[in-house]
Amino acid sequence: MRNLILESPTASPGRLSEILVELTSLNSTLSEALDDILVFKPDELVRLREQYKTVRETEWAWKQCKEGKQEVYLRGWLSRIKENKSAIKTRLQVKHDEAFGNY
Repeated sequence: MRNLILESPTASPGRLSEILVELTSLNSTLSEALDDILVFKPDELVRLREQYKTVRETEWAWKQCKEGKQEVYLRGWLSRIKENKSAIKTRLQVKHDEAFGNY
């Protein structure tokens, strides 16, 4: 994923289209992984809440466990993918407009 993002600023329009498709596929895969964690999260928070005095302590415990760390990681990657997909779409639109003298 990092390589795709690093490649995108200098890629040709054809390659940008391919990168966009690859990032969309990765976005779908990571979204599914995040969904798996989010389905599990409420039950785990209830279990953790029994061990900690406050909601804040419970949230910190969640963020320290494996699934909590994965949630943060996945949300970050999904955000970066979204930003890069938007930038690629803008570049492709500009290239399209330039090709037809509309820019």
